[in-house]
Amino acid sequence: MDSDYGYQAHGGGIATDSGAVTLIGSTVSGNHTTGFGAHGGGIYNDSGLVTLIDSTVSDNSITGEDAYGGGLYTYSGTIVLTGSTISGNSTSGSSEADGGGIFNDSGITRLTSSTISDNHSSGDGGGIGTRYGSVTLTSSTISGNSTTGAGHGGGIYTATGKQSYSTSGRVSLTNSTVSGNSSGGHGGGIASGGDPTWRESISNSHVVKLNNSTVSDNEAAGTGGGVYVFDHTSNPRITLENSIVAGNRDHKAPENSGTPSDLVPDPDSTLNLGSIV
Repeated sequence: MDSDYGYQAHGGGIATDSGAVTLIGSTVSGNHTTGFGAHGGGIYNDSGLVTLIDSTVSDNSITGEDAYGGGLYTYSGTIVLTGSTISGNSTSGSSEADGGGIFNDSGITRLTSSTISDNHSSGDGGGIGTRYGSVTLTSSTISGNSTTGAGHGGGIYTATGKQSYSTSGRVSLTNSTVSGNSSGGHGGGIASGGDPTWRESISNSHVVKLNNSTVSDNEAAGTGGGVYVFDHTSNPRITLENSIVAGNRDHKAPENSGTPSDLVPDPDSTLNLGSIV
């Protein structure tokens, strides 16, 4: 299906507004949206609930400025994936074309035993992009995703939000793997950034948390092949518990040549680290 209205075309395959959609053993594939503000090449969810069980969202795409979520997009809603795959989806545009696989805007995304692979974005978040919402992965894999240009977070990109948003751009991984992703900017595996005016609440809570998880074999054209944490006045926390961040590569600028390739906080950041095994 092709959704082309020139302005804010949403949901090339499925669109829901405050409703509920459940897919079991299903496939959403080959859909496209285009135009300024187009969201959700495969599935668009506004304030509703989308549940995928043993399903696939693949080869969907978006083209346009301010275009988000090549595979799935949610705004202030909930997406729940179990045993499902998001692969081969893409976003492209001259600006703000984020979240090749999934884009989560002020909503909740939960993945269990699922795979986000081979998605691409010309903006931030090749696999997953989240802004002011929360993403939780359990026993899941983020692999082979990419961003080009100055796009950050080949696997995952998270942006923190206003104090009133309790989820504040949080990403949590448990028993999960982020590997083989690449970025044209910083953070080949994971990049964490945000708005410098919206950091009042995050200094006492994590924004990225890894528990029994691995970030390896990712690559950044910029700095931080594994994980890169931006500093905007007050840096978001990243917490590692019994996790591995190793074997990642970057192509940092000469002035940053002394920084490690695996885990890179900004020079002025306050980084909260648990144990790294």
